[in-house]
Amino acid sequence: NQRFSFLGAIVVATFSLFMLFSSSPLSQSFGAVAIIQALMMGENFQWLSFFLVQVEGMFASVERARRFISHSEQEPPCVQLIDISLQVAWPPVGSELEFR
Repeated sequence: NQRFSFLGAIVVATFSLFMLFSSSPLSQSFGAVAIIQALMMGENFQWLSFFLVQVEGMFASVERARRFISHSEQEPPCVQLIDISLQVAWPPVGSELEFR
């Protein structure tokens, strides 16, 4: 954050010194607009770095989830071998409902 503030201050100082010591026929309004745009550029760099860090964090979380999914063991199937050994008509006694 402070790096971008320092970078913006350097750019504004450079524009200001250029406009102050320049003998070009540029108007003062052009110089003011250039300095204002340079100030806004520093703030835009800060927002850009913030959002890039957020996007990088999201990609890192997706990579961790993919790694977890690819390295985890597969669940056993729903039908297991012990289920096959059960009788077809299980339970044979007491499985009838009576409505009165």
